Amino acid sequence: AVSVLCVMIARANGWSNRTVLEKLALGGLLHDIGKKEMPPTLLAKPRARYTFDEIALYEEHPYRGLKILETVNGVPDDVAAMVFEHHESATGQGFPRKLKDQRINPHARVCILANAFCELIMPSFDNGPKRSPQEAIRHMKDVMGCPYNKQLFRSLASIVTQKIEKKAA
Repeated sequence: AVSVLCVMIARANGWSNRTVLEKLALGGLLHDIGKKEMPPTLLAKPRARYTFDEIALYEEHPYRGLKILETVNGVPDDVAAMVFEHHESATGQGFPRKLKDQRINPHARVCILANAFCELIMPSFDNGPKRSPQEAIRHMKDVMGCPYNKQLFRSLASIVTQKIEKKAA
């Protein structure tokens, strides 16, 4: 879902270069590869119940993902950046490096948004019951304070709005 949504957001933002779209699709597909090295018991536990040490361990998964990709020849730097930076935040409150919007790789900015949206619309014990796409957009904006690249968020919101309008027609 993150992979497909990355491409949809990019296209809604006017990005059309095939190579860029392929990198976004691949990065969206691989963004959580570092979780492969996390203990299954940790991943089965709601993040709200993590201990301080478990939070620190969980926050290593982007770095571990980067290390996994370094063992694979030919992975584009933009894809590696998406894996490493997909938990950063435009406000600088993310992890692992607490980067602000303009310091985050442009491809990673898309993945951050797609990942957050997918977490809200898909059932998960971490995020409660799934939300509708419209509810997810409102939640991201009003509750979370929209810690995303503003232009990309507008593109995502337009995708959701267009889907609603098409259903109504």
